[in-house]
Amino acid sequence: MHYEKFLALFLLFSTFNAYAVDIHFSNKYTTCLKNKISDSEITDCSIKEATQQDKILTQSYQKLMSSLSGNQKSNLLNSQRAWVKYLELETKRLSEATGGTADAVNASSFYLDFTAQRANEIQSEIN
Repeated sequence: MHYEKFLALFLLFSTFNAYAVDIHFSNKYTTCLKNKISDSEITDCSIKEATQQDKILTQSYQKLMSSLSGNQKSNLLNSQRAWVKYLELETKRLSEATGGTADAVNASSFYLDFTAQRANEIQSEIN
């Protein structure tokens, strides 16, 4: 019974996320990943791209906030705070998941993907 509930929730959220946004990464990121074979090289590429995606997110968030008022502004602020908290906790969890070198890759990849997704979500509200 629990398995069926889990599967239903997984499919629901997977479908929602698949249609929510298209994540776009920079050409620099794609180029950076080419021919990278070590975990540290892949992690470095992800960290550099995450920095760029974070800048896009910050700019988009500020632009959206400036267009809102009252409860809308408060709701976005609360939503963003919860999003940041989850981002921090999940990145920490992934960075310590197995104790292996893949943890850094998994954590940095999650951070990048989740940040880029949020940036696209915020941008879609502006447009």
